[in-house]
Amino acid sequence: MQIDLNRRKVSLSVGEFATLTFGPTGGDAGRGAHWRAQLGQAWHDEMRERTLKTDPRAQFESVTTGIVRWKSWQIHLSGRIDQIVPRSGGDLLREIKTIRSVLPAPESELRDGYASHFRQLAAYDRLVRGGSDGAGDSVTCEMVFIDIETGVTQPVALDEEDRRAFDRQLNRLVQFVEQRRSGLERLKTLRFRPAFDRPREGQETIRQDLEEAASRSKMVLFEAPTGYGKTGSVLEYALGRLREGTVTRVVYLTGKSTGQLQVIAQLDSMLGDPPGAMRWQIRNKAEHCTNDIFHCFRNSCTFLDGQEERWTRSGLALRLTGSLFPRGIEELRDIGRDARICPYEITRAALPINDLWIGDYNYVFSPTSRTVLESLPGYDPGQTLLIIDEAHNLPSRVADSHSLLVDATQAQFTLSALESESAAVGLRHAWREWTLFLSLLKAADSLDPFQEAEIHDLLRSVRSELNRTPPDYSALGPNPCDVLFNSLTLNEADERAALPRLLWCPENGRLTATCLDAAPAIGSTVERFREVLFLSATLSPTDDFAERCGLHDSLTKPFHLLAQTPWRAGAFDVAVDLRVDTRFRLREKHLDTTAATIAALREHSTGPIAAFFPSYAYARSVDRALARDHPLLRVSMQRGRQTLAEQTEFLEESLALSDILLLVLGSGFAEGIDLLGGRIGSALIAGPALPEVNAIQEARLGMRGRETREAGFRRVFQIPGIQKVNQALGRLVRAPGHRARVLLHCRRFSESSYHDLLAPEYQNGSWITDDDTLKSWLQNDSQRQSEKANLHLP
Repeated sequence: MQIDLNRRKVSLSVGEFATLTFGPTGGDAGRGAHWRAQLGQAWHDEMRERTLKTDPRAQFESVTTGIVRWKSWQIHLSGRIDQIVPRSGGDLLREIKTIRSVLPAPESELRDGYASHFRQLAAYDRLVRGGSDGAGDSVTCEMVFIDIETGVTQPVALDEEDRRAFDRQLNRLVQFVEQRRSGLERLKTLRFRPAFDRPREGQETIRQDLEEAASRSKMVLFEAPTGYGKTGSVLEYALGRLREGTVTRVVYLTGKSTGQLQVIAQLDSMLGDPPGAMRWQIRNKAEHCTNDIFHCFRNSCTFLDGQEERWTRSGLALRLTGSLFPRGIEELRDIGRDARICPYEITRAALPINDLWIGDYNYVFSPTSRTVLESLPGYDPGQTLLIIDEAHNLPSRVADSHSLLVDATQAQFTLSALESESAAVGLRHAWREWTLFLSLLKAADSLDPFQEAEIHDLLRSVRSELNRTPPDYSALGPNPCDVLFNSLTLNEADERAALPRLLWCPENGRLTATCLDAAPAIGSTVERFREVLFLSATLSPTDDFAERCGLHDSLTKPFHLLAQTPWRAGAFDVAVDLRVDTRFRLREKHLDTTAATIAALREHSTGPIAAFFPSYAYARSVDRALARDHPLLRVSMQRGRQTLAEQTEFLEESLALSDILLLVLGSGFAEGIDLLGGRIGSALIAGPALPEVNAIQEARLGMRGRETREAGFRRVFQIPGIQKVNQALGRLVRAPGHRARVLLHCRRFSESSYHDLLAPEYQNGSWITDDDTLKSWLQNDSQRQSEKANLHLP
């Protein structure tokens, strides 16, 4: 939908108009839509052949456009009529819809159950007749329903009540755009506090710098170190864009819910109370669910069934327009319980009213999740500012969302569920064959063409049986449904299949379809937005980042904005340790040296130190060496799979009670925790954190066939590895006055292919060639720290 407020014009497709909802949709989980659409197309083709036999003059998929004038608004509609059949008294317009209902059925039931289909047909009726009063050519219209399982058809003629339903939809649309117009008028007088009461050096002109960057390109790569204040800077810029009308909405994406909470806290502090702009955090559907088991089907959820009627009585539509409506997830769950309305549907109804949306990457980039936003009335990327925080993670996150995993154990569980629910014999047989195939798979770096062909045949059989006799999904349960639909997705010719992917088996009985490069999906998505801001402390090298995001194929070359941070000059004292080589095959040889170096670093520090490792296994080996050779040192080692609260508790306790913290590069402690700045004065990096050599990385190397081996290795291994190093070190100096001594503990850091990828502040330093130069460097730095401390004595 596109809204032109100045010309009072709304443009949208007939299908979008017919399905527009301004409250709960109450639909079931929309998994498997692609293969159902394929079956529907098959029935359309069948009906086309039938019509041609009786009337060769018939037209199909006929493009129809027109303007409906309604209450001083121009509604521009466009679509394709399934069939136009010439008749002596006027043309017959025919729409064909496949449904999963027994036919024939009472027409009243069909109108109630498929109201949007009749609105769509009524829209074509109005467009063909022409004019707001519909007094044009004489036409007749009919809806032909097809039972997707049996092929039984039932025609239903359009009547006057259907035309009145079309008018009511026009009223709802105009009411919405008037509400949107009022909201945008409100934004013209938006007042907000600056992000910083006292800007630091480098922050004074950042808003103007962002505006200048946006004037050069709609794609801006905003690179600033951790602690700079990127969130506040871009929010101030975004609110300004809303106020001046350059954009009509802001979508702020982060990879973690904790980051979203930080954005909300910053935004609320700037907007004041009551806020002049409205914001909403998009939490996932499972978090909203008030049931004991999250399984989103009408038949298994009393909140979904009949909630459209309860919505009208609840008064929530009016309450949502107020800036004081509760937005916390627990409050939404309570409101949903009281009104017997799905809390997630309350969120969906609230989003079109709000000016700023904060959520996960998936809501824009995932093929399964992005429909949440794309189905909302008024959502227009062409008028939206998209902000992508921690953007260095975007390529891998989008690749993950386009990847799939199917497990033989899960397939066997699904088979048991199908048998328990007495699913059709044909479906159970087809699924049993698929389960057997998975169970016989052996670990392999790739599948041969015969295995891929067998996957295609087996899943085609499963899909055919599902179409013929679908199970009761609500009774089947959430996990079996997920396994069923994930398996079928492997065989769909959708966006996932269009991207380069690797079919392989990491373990016996586990089939994985890994997306190797999501750049085309990212590039085509961001191109639709009015402006895009990519935020990160580690976007460099920007040419590589732009390629990973498909921006080289964009019509607009991205502009790199590098924040100025003069307060970081001289904040790092860096040395490269040439004594050791921490490659996997050599690190055991240097283990004692690594442990002794960490102990020496602690001895010459006034507080706890941090040592970062590329893996947990490496960190555990050093932990054992420290316990053996330096038993008096208090060592705390990071544990895996901790919540944010547990990570914070671990760090606070370790910083207070330990001498040494052993952390893993690329983990939440290295990238997502901001407690180390100003509290860790010394750190050791035990080698570049290169990705594990496995089938995925080898396949990605293979994709770089035209490049030299060195160029491919740089793209696939070195850049991601050094990026983790830069991320970890950036969190040690977050504010003026912070200082850190850093030992890059591997001779590879002296090689230009690694050294040149380090952030500029880590590239200049000392060389540690033996134990004496290490001792000298430690003593000199300790002396400088002592002298600096003495300068502050009273």
